Amino acid sequence: LFRQFLYLYTGSFANWVSVNGSLIHETGPFTEEHLHSREVSGTLEFEVGRPWSKTTLLTGYQGRDILFRPLIREYFNTDMYVGIQRKIGSAWTVAALGEYLRAWRVQDADFATAQALRPGYRVDYRPRTSHWAVHAAGTWSRGEGLNIYDNVNNEVMVSYIKGFQRPLNDGIGEVPVTYPLRISFGVQQQTFYNFSGNNRNTILPIIRINLY
Repeated sequence: LFRQFLYLYTGSFANWVSVNGSLIHETGPFTEEHLHSREVSGTLEFEVGRPWSKTTLLTGYQGRDILFRPLIREYFNTDMYVGIQRKIGSAWTVAALGEYLRAWRVQDADFATAQALRPGYRVDYRPRTSHWAVHAAGTWSRGEGLNIYDNVNNEVMVSYIKGFQRPLNDGIGEVPVTYPLRISFGVQQQTFYNFSGNNRNTILPIIRINLY
């Protein structure tokens, strides 16, 4: 598979709006089957508010589209959200979000659609002088038609952030460049409260390593 990445980060335009986003394109053939896949996904988030303000408006859009050929298979989903983010002191950031998810699936001559509402929250604690940070998030998903898959998700992550410096030659001379390394560990919990079986609650450990 061949995958391309595009990332976008901006400062605050007119001291009011900042934008960040990403775009991923992946395509390639299967090695053991006569299939070819193509996937496109992207995110775009706007943060509206003064850079020095403690309260900002968050709104964004996410989308993902997967195709399989020569079979007639496609899966497409979107996620639109809006919320309020508030800074408390110099270390705490809290946010309340509301999401609207939609999905489409095509298989041969059949197709199906689904929608769900998902309110959620985010809490981040990161002192300025510390390498440690704590992140907590949760969502409540509720389908608009079929409610058997309604669920609650929560996660708590503890991260250690360390910057590694190395010299980079820019054509004039060497300048130090810092590459942040983030190691995170925590736990994620998911509950399908309308299920009638025994496996309604799942708890998973999480370990993530990010170098960028």
